[in-house]
Amino acid sequence: MTSKTDIEIEQLRHLNALARTIAGSRSLYDVLQLVLQTTLDLTRADEAAIFSGNDPYCLASLTRRGEAVLTHPPSSEILTQVIHSGLPRWVEPPEGSLKGHPPRRYRARTATTGVCLPLRSAVSVVGAFYLGHFNNRPSLNGKTVKFLQAMAEQITPTIETLQYLDDQRRYVHELERALRTHQEIQQRVNCDPVTHLPNHAYFREHLAREFAVARRYHTPLGLLLIELDHFQKLYQEFGKAGGDGVLGEVARVVKQECRESDVAARCGEEAIGIILPNTEQDGAVIMAHRILAGITALKVTTREDVSPGPLQASIGVASLRRDDINAAALLDRADQTLETAHERGGNRIERWGEGEAEPLEVVKRRMATEKKKSVQTVVALAAALAAKDKGTHSHSEEMAHLAAALGHSLGLNGLELEELEMAAYLHDVGKLGVPEEILLKPKALDKHEWLVMKAHPKIGRDLILEVFDHRRLAEAIYYHHERWDGKGYPEGLKAEQIPQTARIVMVLDAYAAMTCDRPYRKALSKEAAMAELRRHAGTQFDPQVVERFLALLQSSPDSALHAHPPAPFIHHTR
Repeated sequence: MTSKTDIEIEQLRHLNALARTIAGSRSLYDVLQLVLQTTLDLTRADEAAIFSGNDPYCLASLTRRGEAVLTHPPSSEILTQVIHSGLPRWVEPPEGSLKGHPPRRYRARTATTGVCLPLRSAVSVVGAFYLGHFNNRPSLNGKTVKFLQAMAEQITPTIETLQYLDDQRRYVHELERALRTHQEIQQRVNCDPVTHLPNHAYFREHLAREFAVARRYHTPLGLLLIELDHFQKLYQEFGKAGGDGVLGEVARVVKQECRESDVAARCGEEAIGIILPNTEQDGAVIMAHRILAGITALKVTTREDVSPGPLQASIGVASLRRDDINAAALLDRADQTLETAHERGGNRIERWGEGEAEPLEVVKRRMATEKKKSVQTVVALAAALAAKDKGTHSHSEEMAHLAAALGHSLGLNGLELEELEMAAYLHDVGKLGVPEEILLKPKALDKHEWLVMKAHPKIGRDLILEVFDHRRLAEAIYYHHERWDGKGYPEGLKAEQIPQTARIVMVLDAYAAMTCDRPYRKALSKEAAMAELRRHAGTQFDPQVVERFLALLQSSPDSALHAHPPAPFIHHTR
């Protein structure tokens, strides 16, 4: 027969095990169920429950049969008294005492003997713990109550913490739901019901944001304004419903031709505008040609199956200029070119300052010629650098290959990818202005020599601006020695103040340098270089770029990093 001491030892053992288990739990429901089941097992009680101090309401309950519904729940009056007073209470009889056993007459088959204990935190009572016996089960005694009180002291902090976390999760859930509702309302408010495109207010707001980004990072920005010719005549002949149907079909063509980064919206009653980030005027003209061809190819009918005939449209094209002081100036130029297209008979494309846009093939040939000249310039710069420092040239080639692989992994578009590859390839072009005795010195540089070497990003920026007039590329080269923590040079920029391309180039530059032999040290292994990148992520390097680059290195063999060929200029340098 088990002694009382053995029972107490068993209770303490379970109490310690319970404390260790609930300390590592993050689920309030799991903790409560574990507490209730342990209590039923150790006390041979018939039912148990834990109540919150608010209202109060039942957080969890359990019977010996595994049911969640109590047979004899305590009254709300008793629960309120326990929570408010902080003192335990017998459930039946009301006049019972906690000292010793309850009166013998309450041990009958139909009687219930239970106890409610307060769950105390450091500053208040946060709930109640109930345990009940019935159906001739052994009654509760003082030692059992002491054990329950010890258990209550163990579980109260955890319950309080998990309740707080649950409340916070519910609060976050409510915030997320409110945010989704707000976004849905905003979408309905900003959406034009005819074209299902954003409305004019959204268009102006988004244009202002893109204008600010383009001015900040010196990137191109194109703008198209499109209007159907003789649009009012459509409304007069076919009514509002017929005219709206035609405009909806035109909007569908526009959406099909837009890239993911473009924003098309209805601008006023008749016009549709398209914001084209990172797009020069020639690129905007190509987009306009495609849209005009799609509109003229449309075959639409009204609800009465009457065709309005071939559709024609006028398109005005404008792009960001250096003297633009705000987005309104860009929008005004696009509007003026649109009016000019109408005045000259319509069904045409006008570009700002140059009259009617050339045929599509002419624009494409001119863009190809300009790109070829850029490639030749890059080749010449690379050849000059290679003649001065062969090690720098091989390093730049490796950088371009890594940039191609990482750029594809990051999902950069064609223009962004080409820009990254060129920045990686030409990041050290400023070393053309560094004397050879400093550039090729096998030993550590002295203070004066180091100051000369640190000037190469500025030399590179000025050279790129002179040759290409490409400010984003120039900034990527100028800032590729800036650090994430702001301790780099030449400007001491910090975190996202540094252009993204420069942050990527810095990571690639460090990795390529570590894995190549240098006059003063041997190359590090791939694993050692990766460890160094990981160690300096968040201080020297952008942690997100490092994370993506390390994932690419871990998932790809070295040969796969060269699977994405870099820009064509790499092949011309060999």
